[in-house]
Amino acid sequence: MKVLFDTSVLVPAFVDQLSNHPAAFGAFAFYTSGERMGFCSTHALAEAYSVLTSLPPPNRGLTGGIIYDALHLEAARKAGCARIYTYNLAHFRALRASEEDLLESSP
Repeated sequence: MKVLFDTSVLVPAFVDQLSNHPAAFGAFAFYTSGERMGFCSTHALAEAYSVLTSLPPPNRGLTGGIIYDALHLEAARKAGCARIYTYNLAHFRALRASEEDLLESSP
């Protein structure tokens, strides 16, 4: 069975302080395991990101543009890249990139 999750379910699925967390997390866990398939639109992901990063600490994750650097870093790791060429060395170092030799400033 395929289902689509809206932001109103995605957010409480990952924020355990919300009253509907148990139901949302249960539905998410059920429909993303086994032969069941849970989906969400890119709009729902963008909207969930906006909501989750506007929460007060400690519930929020990375905020602002650094999230994109974190995605670049993870993509480079997964792809087995030898280098990331960037003008933003400080941003990647802020993410505590353990592979310091992976970073190189663009010429």
